[in-house]
Amino acid sequence: MQNNHLTYFKIENFKKFDSLEIQDIGQFNLIVGDNNVGKTCLLEALLFDKRPKNTINWFHELLIKRRLIPNLFILLNEENKELNFESNTFTFYQKNKKRPISFQINEDRYSIENIFEEIHKTSKEDLKNFTDKVSLFDYDGIRKKSKNWIVFKNNDDVKFLLDLTSTYYENFINKPENSKIPSIPSLMLNDELEKFLGKHYEQIFVKLNLGVKISEIILKLFPNIEITEFQSSEINLLSFKSLMIKTTERDEFHNIREYGEGFVRSIYITILLLSSDYNKIIIDEIDTGIHHTKLVELWKIVIQLCKELNIQLFATTHSKECSEAFFQASKELNETIQNDIRLIELFQSKETVFSGTVSGFENIEYSIKNLPFRGEKIYD
Repeated sequence: MQNNHLTYFKIENFKKFDSLEIQDIGQFNLIVGDNNVGKTCLLEALLFDKRPKNTINWFHELLIKRRLIPNLFILLNEENKELNFESNTFTFYQKNKKRPISFQINEDRYSIENIFEEIHKTSKEDLKNFTDKVSLFDYDGIRKKSKNWIVFKNNDDVKFLLDLTSTYYENFINKPENSKIPSIPSLMLNDELEKFLGKHYEQIFVKLNLGVKISEIILKLFPNIEITEFQSSEINLLSFKSLMIKTTERDEFHNIREYGEGFVRSIYITILLLSSDYNKIIIDEIDTGIHHTKLVELWKIVIQLCKELNIQLFATTHSKECSEAFFQASKELNETIQNDIRLIELFQSKETVFSGTVSGFENIEYSIKNLPFRGEKIYD
């Protein structure tokens, strides 16, 4: 697959997963499974990026979106070392706090580990060689005596060190108010979409000039809503901006929220795809708010945009109708698309989560149309 798309993915010690392996990944992947089986956990894990700064930023922002940490970067207290390891960004994702999080992306292996020692005194050759190589302690804002290090490794080689008590790292921790579009290549259920769209109006509709293309795509999904103009506007005295539109039927600016969750999410998905600088997109419960009669058209739009822009798609759903629409949309497109769709099923047996990847157009059709579906408890 082109542009380093995933074909194999393995995650260990991440949230509810001791170990989960996903094989035979395609360009267009729909993830299904029972409630609380780990679909959203898998999406979060798939945001891991081989560039440590991206991983730090994206995992940090996920916690902000879930309101698990404050909406700003706060340096940890260097004196409270034990508490720091209970509250740093990556501890939220570790199932066992004493073990590293491990990823395998295709042939490459990565790990993220807490190290409780003064790195400048370390006897570990790999850490010593890295700090010498990059002259780490010559940088302003690095606390030489810190014992709060997070170590990123690729194939057992140290690639990056992070100390969340050192001011040096504050410079690149993602601050959502300054984020690029998209700041993180995902759409999760708890994202406050209209606030985000209003806040970043200038970047989306002026700098990137996406208005016309967005209107064309939305018209395919909502034929009765022809958007003629976009505008950012403050909402009463609530101190946040939202996205306003004019339409051919209503020639005055009004809030996109008047059209409901499905309409707002459709606009956001379109922006996410059109503006992405990344080669993968993560969408949790892609059909949320979308009427079942629009699902085939939604899938066709998303799949075609991903194909044109060479983006790898990972989406989840609870809905059999959405899964059937995924198959039908692929059927109405072309054979290249059909060869690259996958149904990834998550199952849980007692405490263990495991996966199965269904490929092949006829196999996917059979799996969707026949019971059991979505990983119901067939193994217990």
